[in-house]
Amino acid sequence: MNIHSKITFLIIATLFFIPQNALLASAAQLTISHSASMPPLSFLDEKGNPQGIIIDIWKLWSEETGIDVVFKLSNWNQALTSVTNGDTDVHGGLFYTKERAEKLHFSDKFFNFSGGLFVSKKLTDFKIDNLDNLNCGVIKEGFSKKFMEDNFPYVSLVIYDSCSNQRPDSSIYRRFSSRHV
Repeated sequence: MNIHSKITFLIIATLFFIPQNALLASAAQLTISHSASMPPLSFLDEKGNPQGIIIDIWKLWSEETGIDVVFKLSNWNQALTSVTNGDTDVHGGLFYTKERAEKLHFSDKFFNFSGGLFVSKKLTDFKIDNLDNLNCGVIKEGFSKKFMEDNFPYVSLVIYDSCSNQRPDSSIYRRFSSRHV
């Protein structure tokens, strides 16, 4: 199986993100939602055009299937809401959580992705097991928020609407693996 066939197969599997039981065979176009400020995954370039890895994957899927795709990029919370309320057909890719699975259908993952915990350079004695008295910035409705609440419930979270609102002065990070993207 060549690389294009593998990618096409994986992308087609993602169509289970569609909240309704739509028949793709009759679909002429799908509207894909994602964040406008999550480079390199998805973002708007200086001309306002959607760019990024997620965008490229869906464009390839469109070429392989003949089904047109239109991108609707917004802040993260709006991107999720647009799928659950039917304004868009598919979320371009996101981490699995039980809460999201109550509203969306998930496929198997179509690529691996890691996140990070970024810490100010001023915290020279930082240790991941000691987050007491620290603030941690997370995206509203993002996986990082759920991850921190589940694994570090004592950490004070600062909630942001999008990645573009965060400017970490970072030198240390902790990687964690995704279950689904």
